[in-house]
Amino acid sequence: IDKIVNEIKPNCKIAVLFDSWRYNTNNLLPKNMTNIDLVRVVTYMEENKLECALDKCREVKNKGYLVSLNIMCASYFTSNIIDNIKTKIYNNIDYLDYVYFADSYGSMTPDNVSDVFQNISTLKEDGLKIGFHIHNNGQIGMANMITSLKYVDIIDASFWGPRELGI
Repeated sequence: IDKIVNEIKPNCKIAVLFDSWRYNTNNLLPKNMTNIDLVRVVTYMEENKLECALDKCREVKNKGYLVSLNIMCASYFTSNIIDNIKTKIYNNIDYLDYVYFADSYGSMTPDNVSDVFQNISTLKEDGLKIGFHIHNNGQIGMANMITSLKYVDIIDASFWGPRELGI
């Protein structure tokens, strides 16, 4: 990261991500010692996993970084799951700058995207930015991206996936 920033001098923020259950945040240097701007903490939607990830978000925020909670498998969200996610986020809002949802299997449809983000978009009223990570396994990633535009602040996507690689 330092080499990229020092040699290329990109005109963008540098973001990294880690799986909340695999990474020890004690290994993360304080923000003032790195060129990293945003740390994305990845988790699944189950309550105990969300709580673990939110603990990691708190630790990362205390080190001075912008923080995103990235929740995977959005195609499996039900209204009860979304309500639980929102409650957990509201209880930890001081430690979050972004909340990100991932279509981990590329199986969402535009209707799913609307349902999830309409329900989640109330978080924006409290200053959170909403993100969407898209996979194109179902070959409707572009349609999902277009649908999400009225709800989200930031989008990213995978460029190559199993289908494109012939796997």
